[in-house]
Amino acid sequence: PFGYTGQRLAELLRLRSMEPEFADRDYLVLMLTPETGREGLERLKTVLMQVPKREVLPNNAPILQPAVQAMSIREAMLAPSELLPAGACLGRILAVPTVGCPPAVPIVVCGERIDESALACFSYYGIEKCCVVKE
Repeated sequence: PFGYTGQRLAELLRLRSMEPEFADRDYLVLMLTPETGREGLERLKTVLMQVPKREVLPNNAPILQPAVQAMSIREAMLAPSELLPAGACLGRILAVPTVGCPPAVPIVVCGERIDESALACFSYYGIEKCCVVKE
């Protein structure tokens, strides 16, 4: 709603020598520790307060439909598999977790069939390849 993607906010922080833990189109994750200290928090606050508000970005995130489990997680992970472009995986069974930044909630769980809504999510979040069970 402030007019920035998580990736753009990450760029703005990096210009000020601050490295976020993770950024994607929707989120920016910062990991604060006791070593960050008051100075670090004040510096972060100052940088974020200087970011000008822009026009609200539309929410274009695709809606993920519940996936169909085709085999157990164990069976899928131990089955022979192949790495394919994500767009070529429609109807295939995911063999290995595909997440942008662990720990994360996967779009599809191992053993589930990849459907069109999962492909839309892969594309949206920049996931280009999937490891699927060989047919």
